[in-house]
Amino acid sequence: MGALFGELAGKYYFAKENDKIKQNLAILRPDLTEAEQNAVVRQMWRHFGQNLTEFSLLDKLSNGRHTTVINQHYVEQAAQSSQPIILVSAHTGNWQLCANYLADFGLNPLFLAGRESNRFVMRLVMKARGGMFSEDHLLQTGVKAMSAMCEHLGKGQGHLLWIAIDEFKKGQLQAPRLKRPVNLQGSNITYTVRLAQRY
Repeated sequence: MGALFGELAGKYYFAKENDKIKQNLAILRPDLTEAEQNAVVRQMWRHFGQNLTEFSLLDKLSNGRHTTVINQHYVEQAAQSSQPIILVSAHTGNWQLCANYLADFGLNPLFLAGRESNRFVMRLVMKARGGMFSEDHLLQTGVKAMSAMCEHLGKGQGHLLWIAIDEFKKGQLQAPRLKRPVNLQGSNITYTVRLAQRY
């Protein structure tokens, strides 16, 4: 249902954005035919709609009946380590589903996340996330973020920092780089490496 809603919304409600996406895709993937590009855009909107639907049901999806964990032994090993943990991932799907899962292993996660510019949207986001974890586990990006990350990791065993390596700054996609040179100045990748070296 959510996927269908996303497809229809992209086609009719977000027509202007849909056209812009098609233009960008044509630049990024000129090797695709028009039909193939349309299929990619259609699938993107379906994925978007599905994610939004799942996001509104986070607390109901976070259990063994609806989620499957692959390679769980890596998490078990990390939880037994005497050192703090830095978890790096792409920002895909509803990553918030992992919050309760990590807590079940005795880990104390801190999630680095951007803040929505629209206050109404931000309230909705925080309400949905509230069913998964408290605001104490969410660190907003900003000038004080680095010191807060260092403080959290400095507490040692069981403390986990989650960083998504994709970035969108000043209206531009910074990561993934899409065949452009990797940005090593002030990027999430840079911060992650420095924190790993320190802790």
